[in-house]
Amino acid sequence: MNRREFMLKSGGAAAALCASPALSPTVLGGAPKATNPSPGIGRALSSVRLVHERPWHIGDKDESTHVLGNGRAMIHELGPNIVFFRAPWISSPNLLTMSLIGPAEIQTVSSREQGTNIWHHILYLGANSVGEIIDFLEDDQPCLRRMISSSVELVFAVRGPRLVDYSDRYPNRGSLLGQWPYGTSIYLDFLSADRFTVQIVFPKSTQFKTGDEAVRPEQFLSRSSDSQRYETRLQVPAGRGEIMIAANSGITECLNVVDQVLAEPEEQALAKTRQAWRSRVAKVRWTGSHEIRDLPVESVIDDVGTLLLGHQSLAGSIAAGQVYPLFYVRDQYGVSRALLAMNMVDEAKAVLAYYHSIWSAYGRIHNAQSDGPRHWFHRAENDDVEMTGYLIIQAFDYSKMTGDDDFMVQIFPMLEWALVAQENQLRGNMLPFNGDETYVAGGMFPRTHLNDGASEATLIYMASAERLVAWAAAHKRWNAEKLLQHQRILTSVKQDYAQNFVANGKIAVNNTKRRDLGPVPRFRYGVCLGQYDNNCLFLSTTEVAEDGRYFCYSCYPKRTRQTYEQRAYFIPSVALTSYLVGYSAVPPDVLSSTLSEAVAVFTRNGRFAWPETGLPGYETAVVSLALFQGNNRRTDEFIQQMLSLRDSTGAWAEYYVGGKPIGCRCRPWESGLSLLALLEYANNPRSHG
Repeated sequence: MNRREFMLKSGGAAAALCASPALSPTVLGGAPKATNPSPGIGRALSSVRLVHERPWHIGDKDESTHVLGNGRAMIHELGPNIVFFRAPWISSPNLLTMSLIGPAEIQTVSSREQGTNIWHHILYLGANSVGEIIDFLEDDQPCLRRMISSSVELVFAVRGPRLVDYSDRYPNRGSLLGQWPYGTSIYLDFLSADRFTVQIVFPKSTQFKTGDEAVRPEQFLSRSSDSQRYETRLQVPAGRGEIMIAANSGITECLNVVDQVLAEPEEQALAKTRQAWRSRVAKVRWTGSHEIRDLPVESVIDDVGTLLLGHQSLAGSIAAGQVYPLFYVRDQYGVSRALLAMNMVDEAKAVLAYYHSIWSAYGRIHNAQSDGPRHWFHRAENDDVEMTGYLIIQAFDYSKMTGDDDFMVQIFPMLEWALVAQENQLRGNMLPFNGDETYVAGGMFPRTHLNDGASEATLIYMASAERLVAWAAAHKRWNAEKLLQHQRILTSVKQDYAQNFVANGKIAVNNTKRRDLGPVPRFRYGVCLGQYDNNCLFLSTTEVAEDGRYFCYSCYPKRTRQTYEQRAYFIPSVALTSYLVGYSAVPPDVLSSTLSEAVAVFTRNGRFAWPETGLPGYETAVVSLALFQGNNRRTDEFIQQMLSLRDSTGAWAEYYVGGKPIGCRCRPWESGLSLLALLEYANNPRSHG
């Protein structure tokens, strides 16, 4: 099982709530209005503006999630509840969860400080505001500071490692300390090579109760978390106080983090963090009109910009989401496009530098990799296609904007490897499918067809090869023979593309003929297509069976037979890849016909309608880009529908069914591409004339 299939199995659907503009804290849907927040914390709000109103209550099913991140830690919250806490690097196990469980009638409204990753949770009992929680990460430490001001006692349930009382270390505070052992799950079968220590520091008057009883993980944690969890309850008395949660690998390192954090008063640390965020987002620029009605461009930039930075590791790359604490090459393409569109050039360069460091150390790049002192590789079927092309295109997007030839020379060997890796997979001038592609994992395209010809992967190869070959020729990076070899391959693939992938006047997802042009590998690493019982290895080395499907060794003896379906598929975003990467190999009339077919998927009785089938979360973004570039009259309609998908934190999700989100929330790739589509539209006057 790969990352998206895991999420579709473990995550429930939730209704999408539109993001709100900047406002004072109030509750949505007729719930009580906020009074002034508690005066002790209110002093910190004199120069801030809050955006969004994300309501929450105990038992709430809304899965809208927001992120706090500083490169050393990545924390995801559902309202006031911490559901993922990863530190001291992003590719760490989920060290704990913290849920607000009392009083039973407690409600909150969560808002983010504009231009920062600082979140405020206003507390309510009935119609009355009874306090506030402010959550922020220390600017340069793997430590969350939770400032609390409440007129009622608050009860938190902490689930994580077994915690012991460590209060005698601090004369004026209480403390709990725990440690995850070697071999704790980071994600699926990736196990930590380190111990991970977590410490919680809280007001001295807090009552706490530790227990050794294992609890069932939250539904959306599922296989992504260690199953052996212990629960500790903290009863924080009414008044003003602070909870700190610090993490590091060893006990000594963790205690040192807490000592350094305690040396700085909470309000001073909050001001420092606020200023650091404002400095980062001060670089953001966009050139469109600021007078476009009904287009919340600046607020979406703020939402997506802080979301992307909250997922960015000090290593440079950006994690794929709350349950995916790894760095996926494909996802970085959309993220990088969004960063460049916002003028965040250094951050975009850092992503490429991260992959160059991985390639320099290991001689290759996989579907996803980690940060931290030990790198983990998450492989998928056919890792050498699609993502390798995106990596090259991403590099030339950066080069086009910056003219940074020195950096391009530095990473050129990696880009050459990525080109050759694709060429080696060509068969009939077609590339196969990468097994972690969204529409494969989401069940929109069957995994049994991964060795078919892939129109998207093949187009991305051509777009990447065209750029790299031209650059290498201009900078004399290859001798004449090598240059001619790459040019011939590119020309041949381009000449055959329309014949291979145009069916009934439109671009199809696949071509079934490729699988018949040569033998398939007997073994490959990927998802088992049996999954007959709990002994299935899901993601492992698999062996091909008589019908072309692949099984792990546990399922292979039980394999059934299945007839291969000779069928061409159509998915709008795949068919419109040309508009995403700025490259086409088909006549204009085919592109126009393909766009019409894509729009028809979302149309019923001449009006916009969400299809009942599942779609990737970036689908409306790619269709909107295509409509805009085609100067289509329905562009505005699709842009508005794309914006309606935002949840109550201003983020896009991994998948949608009928316009409702499923899968991973708070997603950088989908949110980045949606922002890109919005900016492309807003930056050009002809799109609103």
